Amino acid sequence: MKHTAQLFCASNLIAFSLLFSSVTHSAQWQGPLDGIQNTFLKPKYQEYHLSSEALSKQAEVLCATPNANNLDKTRAAFTQNMLDWQEVQWLNFGPVSYFMRFYGFEFWPDKKGLTARQLRNLKQDIDQTYQDNFWKKASIAVKGLTAIETLLYRDSFNPISDAINCTLLTQITQYHAETTGDIAFEWRVNSVTDWVFVEEDRDDHLNTLALEQLLQQWLEHISVVKESKIEVPLGYHSKTKPKMAEFYLSNQSLNAIKQNLQTYLDLYHAGSPSLFDLANQTYPEEALALDKQFMTSLELVNTLPVDFFQQAALTKTSATKEIQALVSSVSKSQSQLQSLIVQLGFNIGFNSRDGD
Repeated sequence: MKHTAQLFCASNLIAFSLLFSSVTHSAQWQGPLDGIQNTFLKPKYQEYHLSSEALSKQAEVLCATPNANNLDKTRAAFTQNMLDWQEVQWLNFGPVSYFMRFYGFEFWPDKKGLTARQLRNLKQDIDQTYQDNFWKKASIAVKGLTAIETLLYRDSFNPISDAINCTLLTQITQYHAETTGDIAFEWRVNSVTDWVFVEEDRDDHLNTLALEQLLQQWLEHISVVKESKIEVPLGYHSKTKPKMAEFYLSNQSLNAIKQNLQTYLDLYHAGSPSLFDLANQTYPEEALALDKQFMTSLELVNTLPVDFFQQAALTKTSATKEIQALVSSVSKSQSQLQSLIVQLGFNIGFNSRDGD
C-alpha cells in the first residue's frame, strides 16, 4: 500500500511537472504571438481593406470621368493596395484560407494567361456579371489584384477607351473591397488560436501551436519570394521569364519583394518580448546573425533599379552579381530562421508552398 501511494505521488508530480512546463512554455511565446497578431494581422488587414475601399472609389471616379489623370490616380491607389497586400501575403491561414480567398486576392503565377482570357469572355457577356452572387461564384482568375492590374495596365483592356472595361474594373474592385472587409472583420473579432486545430498526438498549449503555425507560414513564404518571385522569372533553373514576375505589368515586381523583406524584419521584432528578444536570451549568436541577414537582404534589394525585371526582359540576362547575392542572402536567412525556431523547440513540418 505504501509502495502504491509512493507511485501515485510520483505520477502526480510528473504530471504536474509536465503541466507546469507546458504552461510556462506557452507563456513564454505570448509576447511574439500577441505582437504578430496585434501588429500585423489585425491592423494590417484593416489597412489592406481601407486601401481596397480607396481603390474601389477611385475606380468609380475614373469610370465617371475617364481620362489620363484619373487613370494615374487609380493606378496609384492600386499600387498602395498591392503593397498593403504584400504585408499580409505571407499568411495563408485563418479567414483568408477559406473559400479560396487567398488565391482570389492574387491569381499568380498566371502561367497560361487565364486572367486575360477570362476577362475577355466576361466582356462578351457583361450582363451575367450583374447577377446575384456572380462575383462570389466567379473564377479566382478574375478576382482581386491580378485582374485589376490587367484592366489598369494592359492596352487591350484600356478603361478610358472602353466602357465595358470600366464596368469590369468597378465591379471587381468593389467585390475586392467587400472581401477584404470581411476578413478584416473576422480578424477584429477573433484571434490566431481560433483557427488552430490540435492534433490528437500533440499536447502543446494553443498559444505555442498558434505561433508555430505562423512561423511555418513565414518560412514557406520565404521560399515563394526566393523561387517564384526571383529565381523563376530570372531563369535560375531554365530560360529567363521576366514577365512571370509578380506584378510585372505595373512594374511593381521589385517593390513587392522589398515589402516582403521588410515585413520579415518587422515580424522578427514584433511583440514585447519579440521572437528576436527571446531567441537572443538563449541563442544570442544565432539571433543576431539572423537579424543581420534580414537587414543584408534589404540592403541588397535596394541596390537594384526599380525596373529591374523590365530590363531583364529586354536584355535577356539576369545572373548579375547583385541578384546572385540577394538570392543567397534570402536563402541563408530562411535556413537560419528554420534552424533557430527548431532550436527554440518548435515542430516545423513540410513546406506546402515549396516550389510554387
